[in-house]
Amino acid sequence: MPDAFSRDRGALARQTGHGDVENTYRLQITNSLEQASGYTVRISGSEGLRLDTASGLLVGATSTHSMAVRLVLPREWAQRHSGETLPVVFQIDPDTAGAHRPVEVKSTFIVPRY
Repeated sequence: MPDAFSRDRGALARQTGHGDVENTYRLQITNSLEQASGYTVRISGSEGLRLDTASGLLVGATSTHSMAVRLVLPREWAQRHSGETLPVVFQIDPDTAGAHRPVEVKSTFIVPRY
């Protein structure tokens, strides 16, 4: 199950060359099981946001894995939400039923002013 979750403080929000806005986060998942376990990361909360990172990961038995997660808001949506902080929910689902319960982590997506 997710052990820690934080926004990457190196670059809170940045505009890409195409005008899209990108926020990065660091997700740390601890697998307390005696066998490797797979997880899938999904997002919800704000229309237009997309996950721009591989959504699946495998965590070894009784191990912790740190994963960089990048979210992107297309330019058209970013212009509509200029200067706003948008809600986002990360859902971490175990690939094996009964291994762990799905976990939801609330966070925010920062849109700089255009």
